[in-house]
Amino acid sequence: MSVIENINKAFQLAFKISPKVGKFPYLAETLRRAGIERNRWFLPGCTSIYYTSSGEKVVNQMESLLPYGMHEIKPFNRNLVVDAIRKDQAGETEFPQFLKCIWEGGVVSYEVDFVNRVCTYYGADEKEFYEEYYSHVDINTTQNE
Repeated sequence: MSVIENINKAFQLAFKISPKVGKFPYLAETLRRAGIERNRWFLPGCTSIYYTSSGEKVVNQMESLLPYGMHEIKPFNRNLVVDAIRKDQAGETEFPQFLKCIWEGGVVSYEVDFVNRVCTYYGADEKEFYEEYYSHVDINTTQNE
């Protein structure tokens, strides 16, 4: 199975088993079990790179948050970032809305470390950031595949 097929299979399983509220840890755990060590997102272009335990890398390109042209980057606002995370955790936003909300909070990139279960959200200079650990979930994949 290719690394892309492996990632897609992990996403399919995560969508199948995740609750509406608190779904991210389920996605993170299925990706970790699929051999994905980390995922780095670049906003507002909505490009992400998946880094695997085997050394392979995959890029994923979503639709950009902004139209073509130059745009100012907002100052990093920890409160807006945390609010966006909490709304997502509560199931109040879909992923594209979440990305837009953290962009509005001054986030230009973020990284999910699936091994250590931590998300780090960075401002433009990467000196300003917000780090948050997420909870471990136990997934019995044999029952859910």
